[in-house]
Amino acid sequence: KGLDILLSAVRKAAAEFRKSKSRILIVGSFDTKRDESILIKTIKRWSLGDIVRIEGPKYDGEKRNLILGCDAFVHTSRYEGMPMAVLEAMALGKPCLVTPGTNLGQAIGEFSAGWETDINPERIADCFIKIIETPANVLRSMGQRAQSLIKERFALSITVDMLRALYRDVIGQNAKYE
Repeated sequence: KGLDILLSAVRKAAAEFRKSKSRILIVGSFDTKRDESILIKTIKRWSLGDIVRIEGPKYDGEKRNLILGCDAFVHTSRYEGMPMAVLEAMALGKPCLVTPGTNLGQAIGEFSAGWETDINPERIADCFIKIIETPANVLRSMGQRAQSLIKERFALSITVDMLRALYRDVIGQNAKYE
């Protein structure tokens, strides 16, 4: 998923995180106990425990409240199909920092709803600093644009219409499937 790169970026921007009292929350389950152990050991080895907190999996209202309590949502991923967590964060009005592997960077950029950067610790660290330095009212405006992006490009009705058009192209204009 890119958590190793995320931690490397946090390490590079650690002074700015500490100065601003900003934090990174890692939310979700791990594929294996070994993955979780490696992440915990890396956080300790790099002395990032005051910056990075592992929350574990969150669901429903608890996840919603956690996202609403954050200034921005970060998703560093090497590859994704359609990152539901990013869509959820944008729907809740949070600007997002993503890497190209999330498949949403272009749309986020078009709507000025966050940042896309290379999956590179230095570039991600630069974006962390930008987020930390961005005034709260600007982050809120970016979050509002994120919500607009969801409404205009990813609402269920829009997705269904796009699928219908695709199916018509594939199976023929006269097909009936309603």
